Amino acid sequence: MFLEKNLSSLDLKRLPPKAAQQIRSLLEGGFSERCENVLVFGNPGSGKTHVVCAIGQELIAPAGRCCSRPAG
Repeated sequence: MFLEKNLSSLDLKRLPPKAAQQIRSLLEGGFSERCENVLVFGNPGSGKTHVVCAIGQELIAPAGRCCSRPAG
């Protein structure tokens, strides 16, 4: 995981409002408790890796572990 790609360095204002809202929802961690997957789509350079790393780091910090895999 890229440690420099964290929540404090993620500029949510750069993202569409709906995406920023979805990120805030994912940060609550409900998907993890329900054992649901998260799929992130977007153009190259749009911040997908940054978003996933930031969410993973925020969820790992208090309690546990995270698995992140490329789909290809």
